[in-house]
Amino acid sequence: MQTSGPKISIIIPVYNIAPWLEPCLRSSVKNQTFSSLEIIAVNDGSTDESLAVLEKFSRQDARLKIITQSNQGPALARQTGVRAAQGECLLFVDGDDILAPDYCEKLFHLYQQTQAELVLASTTYLETGVLLPALASASGLPQLVNEENRRLLWENSLVVMPVWGKLIARSLVQRVNWHESSYSDDIFPSVQLLTLAKQIALCPQAVYYYRQRRENSKSKTAPHLFEGVFNDFLDARRFLERTGNYVAVAPSFEYIRRACLISFIEKHGLSKQDEELLIKHAKDLQVPKGIFRKRSYKFQARQFLFDMCLKLHLPYRKIANFIRYATGHF
Repeated sequence: MQTSGPKISIIIPVYNIAPWLEPCLRSSVKNQTFSSLEIIAVNDGSTDESLAVLEKFSRQDARLKIITQSNQGPALARQTGVRAAQGECLLFVDGDDILAPDYCEKLFHLYQQTQAELVLASTTYLETGVLLPALASASGLPQLVNEENRRLLWENSLVVMPVWGKLIARSLVQRVNWHESSYSDDIFPSVQLLTLAKQIALCPQAVYYYRQRRENSKSKTAPHLFEGVFNDFLDARRFLERTGNYVAVAPSFEYIRRACLISFIEKHGLSKQDEELLIKHAKDLQVPKGIFRKRSYKFQARQFLFDMCLKLHLPYRKIANFIRYATGHF
């Protein structure tokens, strides 16, 4: 175990988020009750005032290190931060989000107490104030996750999909296969973290304040965002199958995968390239029979229509909109 240097390396990918960046830095550095930190901000080709905000803050706090690179997307920006990090643990934070002042202190204390390779906290939506614990049935006390509760973690999309907010031991980070694609998302590395961690601990009292996605909040948004999310889920499923973990988590994982893809299509539609991607990987979207029987009627109807559109090569978004218009439901 590392004995010198910072205890936690906070890695922040930065792309055109100047209005939100200063509050994020203040919460991640100045306001933290835990001092053994380094903050690595990877300026991913920002064209707004983000770099100026970083430079101003670095003059106030030497713990902030700035790395500037050409625009390569958030996944590769995080990897740049991983290569530069010196901490015993790593913590990814999005540059428009906010940490509670005692976030690092609580998570690192639990990490030391339990020797868990992965420590999870609660999430609060900044816009609504809604608090979402990593595990709904968790008590108010920090705890190691047993096998039964570990399976329940897969029901929470805010645990399965993002890498932000998780305190990750360096030993675990080094075992993760990080994507080399500019368009990949967090899903593939996050699924690996949940699967490979020997011990997972929950710290419900620590809160990560998440700002829901804004237009143009990510570098490399269009036209490859759907492709990146789709391929991340696909790689995650193949990883679960390869490691023998798919059957145990399939009902939850596939529910999250379908809900995410269908919601994206309903909101944004698909390009011709995206439609071809779905057709090409139709077999990879097949799920065990009856896997969604305990889900809501609305979800079952959406995923049934999605399956039919895949089989018949029909545009899901147009068919779904027609059904809504005709029935007032769905």
